[in-house]
Amino acid sequence: MRIEAQNICLIRTSSIGDVVNTLPFFSCLRKGYPRAHISWVVEPKAYPVLENNPELDEIIFFPREDWVRNLRSFSRQLRKRQYHLALDLQKILKSGLIAYGTRAEWRVGFDFKRSKELNWIFTNLKIPPGDRQMHVVDQYLEYADFLELPSWDRKWRFYFTEEEKSMAKGFYEQLNGQAVMVNIGASEEAKLWFPDRFARLIEALKSDFKFSVILVGGKSERERKMGREIRELCRASYIDQVGSYNLRELMTIMSGCKLMISSDSGPMHLGSAMGVPTTGLFGAQNPRRTAPYNYQDYVVYKNLSCSPCFKRNCWWRKRKCMREITVDDVLAQIERAMT
Repeated sequence: MRIEAQNICLIRTSSIGDVVNTLPFFSCLRKGYPRAHISWVVEPKAYPVLENNPELDEIIFFPREDWVRNLRSFSRQLRKRQYHLALDLQKILKSGLIAYGTRAEWRVGFDFKRSKELNWIFTNLKIPPGDRQMHVVDQYLEYADFLELPSWDRKWRFYFTEEEKSMAKGFYEQLNGQAVMVNIGASEEAKLWFPDRFARLIEALKSDFKFSVILVGGKSERERKMGREIRELCRASYIDQVGSYNLRELMTIMSGCKLMISSDSGPMHLGSAMGVPTTGLFGAQNPRRTAPYNYQDYVVYKNLSCSPCFKRNCWWRKRKCMREITVDDVLAQIERAMT
């Protein structure tokens, strides 16, 4: 269905990984509407993914804190922009209310079965029913098919400043040989691997592959604690940057890596999108839907009877799905990625 629109609002507020996985659709949208004004509603934490993108006309920050109380005033701001087309790729109550608040003539969203929290009520055009287990990138690209947009050219686009490029160049000039990034962090406890396994992995990467290893993770106390435990357990030298980088700095350093090993997280999706061969460690989530898109074959996943359970915590089986992943499992996928 081709819709004439000069003012478009794209809604995908979070998380970092989902914003990354929306970029292929955005590329199609820009090609299909080369002269339209396109806004993207996003939460501040995911903004760095979109920063400096010249194809995006406007980034609108959604107030995550107290969003229910602020929704009315936020909707008034959106209505002033007089959108013709609103695209809700998030399929939850919050995004549905944002889409409805635009008062756009056409509001496109997923069908009833692929929506949550009554989201489908707030859109007036529905993407035809599809496979809910398909990778989220391909599900988002169904919007492009629905709107009769040009096909995706299979490229993710990130834009770095000259200062950022200089930072990356200086960083890698100090290293001898290729560097591999190991990301220990994730937003949910159930997605985390274990410090002793990461320590043994780093030792193997140093001894077997002669890599320089960059260890990264978030700024939360949980991830900092993991970082300290790894440092105590690991007998090999590595570059410890756990809790040190902001997202733009992480992206900048990541862009020069030879390889990435990561828990299921936003940085995992960033690495894959940047063309860094990425091994993702999966347990509670379904890799068929959210594996690193360009490197889905390099995922380590045990597919136990209880997984994927989609739980944030696992007090009952104590993350058995992640505990079953061995260092040898990860090294086998790294060897595949290196050939």
